[in-house]
Amino acid sequence: MKKRALLIAFFALSVTAWAQTVRFDFEKDAAQKAPQGWKCVGEWRVLDDATAWSGKHLLRMVRNPRQFLGYARGFNLCLRPTLRFVDGNLTVRFRAERGRQDRGGGILWRARDSGTYYVARYNPLEENFCFYKVIGGDRTLLAERDGIRLTPGWHTMTIRVRGDRVEGALDAQVLLRARDRTLSGPGAAGLWTKADAVTSFDDFVVRTEP
Repeated sequence: MKKRALLIAFFALSVTAWAQTVRFDFEKDAAQKAPQGWKCVGEWRVLDDATAWSGKHLLRMVRNPRQFLGYARGFNLCLRPTLRFVDGNLTVRFRAERGRQDRGGGILWRARDSGTYYVARYNPLEENFCFYKVIGGDRTLLAERDGIRLTPGWHTMTIRVRGDRVEGALDAQVLLRARDRTLSGPGAAGLWTKADAVTSFDDFVVRTEP
């Protein structure tokens, strides 16, 4: 019995040791520049903003340099390459600022590069919450929930990933579930918008689990 108890205790400690939580609030990043240590597609800037969710800084996708009317694949993303995420939880505070073609944004995970990853996004223009996989720049819908109206201002998106299962919540309400095995290994995590969607993000928290 003692040997069994020791093994259980060792396993619990091992799991705890491998679990990791990282929080990005952008407070130490220089304003008017892209956040240090991130790889961005599109023009992303850390801004000094009194309306930030916490502290004085937030991260905003301010411009897609490739955008023009009718542009279909203007995906803007800001990746943290050192985050090797497989399973766990990802949470971010987000605020849709503006956008004529598109609006809102969300979280990406298990990214192989800037063209291959999973992504969850909320679009207030379309009033929907969606999961996609993007492979070689081509986007495929995995799950969708329509008729979601969020008030202007800050909201919370949470993504829970376990193996081939993913669950998405907005403001603590679970709205989406999907399964997909295309990207099963570790990849980077980050933030995402599309086309001319100008969106602010703050308090990006990534909890990786064994």
